[in-house]
Amino acid sequence: MGATPSPAMVSVSAFIPFIIRRLGAAPSIYVGSGIALATLLLFPIITSIPAWFLLRFIMALGIGVTLVVSETWVNALAPPDKRGSVMGIYVSVLCAGLATGPILVGVTGSEGALPFIVIAIVLFVATLPIPLARWGGAPALQDHSVMSLRRAFRHAPVVMLVLLLSGAIWLAVLALLPVYGIRAGLIEDRALILLTIFAMSGSRSLLAGCSTDGTHPVC
Repeated sequence: MGATPSPAMVSVSAFIPFIIRRLGAAPSIYVGSGIALATLLLFPIITSIPAWFLLRFIMALGIGVTLVVSETWVNALAPPDKRGSVMGIYVSVLCAGLATGPILVGVTGSEGALPFIVIAIVLFVATLPIPLARWGGAPALQDHSVMSLRRAFRHAPVVMLVLLLSGAIWLAVLALLPVYGIRAGLIEDRALILLTIFAMSGSRSLLAGCSTDGTHPVC
C-alpha cells in the first residue's frame, strides 16, 4: 500500500505538461486536489482492501498533479540567484506538512471516518490561498518542450540517481517506520510520532543543503 503512490505519480507526470496547457496552473491544482479530496472521503465508505489499492492510486494521481504544478510554479517565480534558498524553504514547508500529518492522525485516531474527514478539510483549506497566489503574478507555465525520462537521466544522471535513491529511502521509511514502532511495543500515536521526527530531520537537512549554494539535488 505504501508503494502505490509512486507508480501513480510516475504515470501522471508525463501528462502534466498537457494538463497545464489545457487548464492552467491554478485550475490544475484545483483539479488535482479535488480528485485527492473526493477519493479520500471514499476510504471510510469502501472497506475492501483491493479497492483501497485503487483508491490510493487515484488519490496519488491527484496529489501528483498538485505537487508537480506547485513545485514548478515556485521554481518559475524564484529569482535565479535565490532559487536554491526558495526551493529549500518550499521543501521545508512540505516536510512540515509531513510532520504535522502523523500528529493529526494521532489526535483523531485511525478508526472510523473522522481522520479521513479531518484530513479532507485540511486539504480543502490548503487550496484556499491559490487565488491570492494568482493575483500575485502566477507564471504562465506554457513551455511546450517536453523532456523524456530517458533524456533526463542522460542530461543529469548523478542527480537523477540521487533522487531515485532518496525517494526509495523516504518511501520505505514513511511506509514501514510506524509498523516498526508498533512491533517494537509503542502505542499507535507514539509510533506515528516517529514519522514526525523523521520528516522534521529531513526538512532541516534539505534546507541546509539548499540555503548554502543551491547545489542540493532537490534544488
